[in-house]
Amino acid sequence: MNSDLKRLLRKLEGSKKPDERTDLEGLKKRIEFHQEKRIEEEEIAESSETEKRHRRHANTVRAQGERIGSTMDRLSPLIKKAKKPKIGRQFEAALPKLVELYGPIEAFKHMSNGQLMKYDLVELPEGLAILNVKNSKYEWRG
Repeated sequence: MNSDLKRLLRKLEGSKKPDERTDLEGLKKRIEFHQEKRIEEEEIAESSETEKRHRRHANTVRAQGERIGSTMDRLSPLIKKAKKPKIGRQFEAALPKLVELYGPIEAFKHMSNGQLMKYDLVELPEGLAILNVKNSKYEWRG
């Protein structure tokens, strides 16, 4: 450390005023920063040509990265956002498949809105049946 800086620090450390103490802390931080920078510069001067070339390249890459921004910032417009689920029931399967999987009563709980508008569950003397409301034909009898 420089003798002038040491003398200045001794004078400031001796003072008891709060504003001078905060100035002292800032000064100490600046001195430490300059010492670290000087040490780093000495290391660079003592390093080999390959190390110097490596540091220059690393600094260039770092600077380019700071200019361009992070990868996610660049790619976010290109990435499709997840679709929000639609309100209501989604189409799960065709009517015969639903009845096969769940049975006629439970199948109506799994039907989409369009299927619910098209089909109706009716009771026949033989059992349950699913009626196509549009053309009045039975789609399934059980």
